[in-house]
Amino acid sequence: MKTVVLKFGGTSVGSIDRIKKVCEIIASYKKKKNRVVVISSAMAGVTNDLVKMSKQISVNFDKAEYDALISTGEQVSCALIAGRLNAIGIKSRSWQSWQIPIITDGPYSSARITKIKVTELNNFLKSGGIPIITGFQTKFITEAKADWPQYSDRDTFDDIRLHINNDDSLNPNLVRSKNLDGSW
Repeated sequence: MKTVVLKFGGTSVGSIDRIKKVCEIIASYKKKKNRVVVISSAMAGVTNDLVKMSKQISVNFDKAEYDALISTGEQVSCALIAGRLNAIGIKSRSWQSWQIPIITDGPYSSARITKIKVTELNNFLKSGGIPIITGFQTKFITEAKADWPQYSDRDTFDDIRLHINNDDSLNPNLVRSKNLDGSW
């Protein structure tokens, strides 16, 4: 069984109608007997609105709080996608990247992904579920503590694909979905 990793940008998930269309696309891959992993961005414009709000609060908005704020847009779109898939009878769950976890090397807003622990993700895939994963969130771990969420400057899509690829039983294919308007 092949594993397909789908990435949907903000335009693709920019409205409820678009999210329903995205779910049809996801369902089509599932119906072809693929294991499917989905990475989603925030709905179009949401991240920009959150950035504007942070600037209205302070020109020196705390970086940890900035990452926590910005990450909420992706959480919304992932939950909506998972909710729709469950409503149409497809087992799904939204995953914040720190729940997997995706580990970074800090600092806030420019972290680099260093490791992805895919055990729980693989278990969910093997049970027939479709994980819907936030696009840029990660978990920063130091010797003293674990902070979350953290925004990575690197797309989760490629890192998830590469780490799942290390599990010989999955053999994922790279599928980067176009936006519904045909753009990348």
